[in-house]
Amino acid sequence: MRKFNDLSFSTSWNWRNAWHKNYTGRDVLEEIIGLGFNKAELNYKITKEILKSMYPIIESGEVEVTSLHNVFPYTQDQRLDTDSIFFAYDDEELRSKAVHATINTIDHAHQLGAKAVVTHIATTPRELMVYDRQLKELYRQGKRKSEDYHVLFKEMVLTRDKTMNQNMKSIIYCMELLLNHIEKKNYKIILGIENRAMCYQIPSYNEAKYIIDHLNSDRLGFWLDTGHSVMMENLGLHNRDELYQLQDKIVGVHIHDAIGVNDHFAPYMKSDCIDEFLPIIKNVELKVLELGCKNSKEDIIKGTSILYDKLMR
Repeated sequence: MRKFNDLSFSTSWNWRNAWHKNYTGRDVLEEIIGLGFNKAELNYKITKEILKSMYPIIESGEVEVTSLHNVFPYTQDQRLDTDSIFFAYDDEELRSKAVHATINTIDHAHQLGAKAVVTHIATTPRELMVYDRQLKELYRQGKRKSEDYHVLFKEMVLTRDKTMNQNMKSIIYCMELLLNHIEKKNYKIILGIENRAMCYQIPSYNEAKYIIDHLNSDRLGFWLDTGHSVMMENLGLHNRDELYQLQDKIVGVHIHDAIGVNDHFAPYMKSDCIDEFLPIIKNVELKVLELGCKNSKEDIIKGTSILYDKLMR
């Protein structure tokens, strides 16, 4: 069996087995080991019970936990889920809950020896969700350059921008609290702000750069998601030149294939889009495959082998 020692693999692929099948946390990690990985990112669907059964295999050194995905462990509070408004809530109490949930993730990352916490920082109001659905549907119909698309896209941007000033103030304040916690505890952990998969979610490349530059901390960086980047660039929300301006701030990468406005496929199983990100991926220490459950073991091994060979050149 081929080993992919420089790559980490997210439990995003098989966490469902521990929820809906007779799998333990150890089984989840052993299945990842069986693909050829000895490093893992634990995603936000890992419960306290699943985590408890992972400890022996982690403590033995069979698997290294490279990163945690906020909120961790899993929370049933839907106000804090990965698509929530989170650090941009108008309600101060809800923002405080988001901060404390993230501090709990950071503490777990330290306990598990992880190097980073990946976080979804915020969304604009949920009313904008309809724009994302409609724009993606027009894209799938081949109407990306149509007048209908242009009008809807312009309306989405204007509506999104109306809330951004207050959103940024709230996000930066929350991030300052998290960075203060890391500094106070003297943790060797980096917070990675991830780019998102929907047009109403925060941040864009420029928004991420603004936050990172403003806070100016070596404990904060940008977490690039290749599939999300492809989708948002296809919709017209992101610009590749803006990504290059973030290049020296990238602390980790979620790697997965994407085509059109669909993602989380195994590398090179749908397109060659990952090739565009290879120079970035090569220069980042934390390289994590974040794949959906739709991928077969055979496709994962085949696609990762192609990726690994390209990275080794």
